[in-house]
Amino acid sequence: MTRSSPTPMISSLRLFGVFRPAPSPAKQVKESQLGSVAAKGSSRKAASPVKRNTAITPRKTASLKHTAAPVGRKQGPESAPVKPERSLEAKSPKKLALEKIPNPPKGVINGWLIFRKQPKLAGLAEHARGEIWRALSESERHKFNSAAAAENQLRAAQFNEWARNVGYQNILTLNHARHLAGRLRVRIPDSMRRPPQKAGAFMVFYKEKYASGEIKIDGPKCSGPSARHAAELWRQLSLDEKAVYEARSKADYEKKLADRI
Repeated sequence: MTRSSPTPMISSLRLFGVFRPAPSPAKQVKESQLGSVAAKGSSRKAASPVKRNTAITPRKTASLKHTAAPVGRKQGPESAPVKPERSLEAKSPKKLALEKIPNPPKGVINGWLIFRKQPKLAGLAEHARGEIWRALSESERHKFNSAAAAENQLRAAQFNEWARNVGYQNILTLNHARHLAGRLRVRIPDSMRRPPQKAGAFMVFYKEKYASGEIKIDGPKCSGPSARHAAELWRQLSLDEKAVYEARSKADYEKKLADRI
């Protein structure tokens, strides 16, 4: 029995691609190079990404350069300059005027201020003294009130003397400074103020008729019509009737002068 040759079967397998021919040496070298390049790319992808430092670092400012001290001078601790005392020439005229004005005398007092300074009440609190004062009768308070009235007369004379020596303009300057400092102003005596003006007989007549409502006219601009109405009534008066208002005007002016200190 003779064996058949395998050549036709092998050729048919090669025809259908079952067997693969061996690659050439040049092709093997090229494939090995491509494989190494792919391996490097995969290793780069697998590696963890590098984190960038996003923190903001402050800028370094240039340090101040200390200049060297000049030759012949010693560097020592700096002392505060001594301020020279201000002389009177450096002060403003208003401050100089205030310094020249003496302080006014003390003001008026009452019986309570004298009572609270009694030696027998020295060890008591203020509210305890007040309770004792409120418990006193009018006759018991009378001696303290009389002493306060006598003291006020003496202080009033001292104040008038002070006002005459200081002068009207200096009192105004002192009151302006007291107003800015939040203090009470000094009362200007009436004798130093402008003399009161004498009201005429017609003004006395007008005030009397306006107060009685005889010439009173309502409205935003009532002064003009009411004055004209009063003038018509004044012209209708006789000389004897006008003389009555003249006497009243003179009496009012004398009373104002008497009320001045």
